Amino acid sequence: MVPTSQRQELKEGLFYRDGVITFRWNGREERFPTAGYHIQGVHNIENIMAALAAALLMGCDAATCQAAVTAFRGLPHRMELVRTVNGVPWYEDSKGDQRG
Repeated sequence: MVPTSQRQELKEGLFYRDGVITFRWNGREERFPTAGYHIQGVHNIENIMAALAAALLMGCDAATCQAAVTAFRGLPHRMELVRTVNGVPWYEDSKGDQRG
C-alpha cells in the first residue's frame, strides 16, 4: 500500500501540494506539476495519484507517466470543459449523475 495525501507532505508515498504531485518511495523522489492536466477536481487528483503509484512501482519512468497523465482528456460528458467565458469555466457533465 502506498499512502497518499492532499493535506500533508509525506516522507514516503504521494502527496499533492501547490500544484505538484510528489512521489517519494525508497529514496526516490519524482515531481509531477499538474498545471497541464486536462481533468479537474479534487477526486481526479486522487485518481491520478493512484495511477502514478501503480505505474511508477511497476517500473514506468516519470517522464512517460507525466506525458500519459497530461495527454489524458477524461471520458466524454464527464467534467468536460466546454469553454471559459469571462473567466468562468463551463463544464459538460451530463453523465455525472446517471444512476444505473
